[in-house]
Amino acid sequence: MARRSDHSREEIHAMALAAAERLVAEHGLAGLSARKLAAAIGYTQGTLYLVFRNLDDLILQLNGRTLDRMHRILAERAAECSSPEQCVLALGQSYIRFAESNPHLWGALYEHHPSPGEPLPDWYQVKVDRMFQLVVQALGPLAADLSPGELDLAAHALWSGVHGICILAQSGTLESQGELTAAALNESLIRNYLSGLRGRGA
Repeated sequence: MARRSDHSREEIHAMALAAAERLVAEHGLAGLSARKLAAAIGYTQGTLYLVFRNLDDLILQLNGRTLDRMHRILAERAAECSSPEQCVLALGQSYIRFAESNPHLWGALYEHHPSPGEPLPDWYQVKVDRMFQLVVQALGPLAADLSPGELDLAAHALWSGVHGICILAQSGTLESQGELTAAALNESLIRNYLSGLRGRGA
């Protein structure tokens, strides 16, 4: 068992988050506990609570890492697209691929709920908003007639559909639907939604 003096507070913090990421990626959020995490890094549970307020705090910080990683991937894909429509499609497909490649880490973003009465920290909300702004920015050129409020609503509506497809895919529901795939549903949803937006302004 390591002693706290073997590593700095910052090193223990980084070790714990890296180990938590491995545990969740392999076993899901249900496979994460303070006991397992402490054993994985060779420290006591008490040491964990010197660098995290509680397990909720640790999971939020882990999910923040996942949001950062997902934002980087989606932003890179959006930067490579050749048209506004392709940008929206690229964001949707990249989101689905991320969920498929990292099912447990993606799932932890939505499975974890802070304790009752405990609001999300400002720094976490910033990460969530930054992700969603990618959708708003991609959709903007295709919905120039919408007010900022209407654009925000349209982006939320579209992304709720993309997210729903991800949930169906991750739950295995699509497997019973024959030839349906998450990628095909995503493309159909986005193309038809964008067509409706363009028709609205006609």
